[in-house]
Amino acid sequence: MAAAAGGEHSAAVGEDGSLFVWGSGYHGQLGTGDTASRLAPTRVAGLPAPVRQVAAGWFHTGIVTEAGDLLMCGKGEYGRLGLGDEDNRATPTLVARAVFDGEAVLMVACGEEHTVVATEGGGVYTFGSGEEGQLGHGDYENQLAPRRVPAAGFNGERVVMVAAGDRHTVALSEAGHVFTWGYGGAGQLGHRDREHQWAPRQVEAGRFGGEKVVFVAAGRHLSLIHI
Repeated sequence: MAAAAGGEHSAAVGEDGSLFVWGSGYHGQLGTGDTASRLAPTRVAGLPAPVRQVAAGWFHTGIVTEAGDLLMCGKGEYGRLGLGDEDNRATPTLVARAVFDGEAVLMVACGEEHTVVATEGGGVYTFGSGEEGQLGHGDYENQLAPRRVPAAGFNGERVVMVAAGDRHTVALSEAGHVFTWGYGGAGQLGHRDREHQWAPRQVEAGRFGGEKVVFVAAGRHLSLIHI
């Protein structure tokens, strides 16, 4: 995605792969090396390769390069940066590819306090706050580093897109199936109840009229599906 809007900041990718950011930088989420806010788009310097995709959370930012590397910056509380600690980072910091079993990153999505990553091989990794089950590991534990969500949760299907809301997560498989987990109190998981889900649960295909889903997105308390 070439642009992203977080809680108090925004980011956009230029045609040449440059990254521009603006808004609040209080926690370092702009990646400009400081905690100053920017009133106009400001280019982020020193990135290792052209940027392919960017995601913005409430106080953190995820950056995917054309080479498939993931860099994170901003507030580190709960481990949402995936760097093994809870420290803030004001400069985009590389998340080692080894934590993704050596796979290149396809895309990243940032929620309020958690992050979800899809890899080129179709794997899903989550980290940060697990308070409402939004990490999909069957518990409410926080994760300071990326942890893979078992493929069985997606029926063994390759995941090609992920989205992160406030405290819920959405994944789309190559087959066009949608899986959701986390807080469901507002109905944002798309099931016939408002129960929380601690692990991925497939949304009934019939709820989309039998059509193949091709795009998913998530807001604070809602999910969007395109068929």
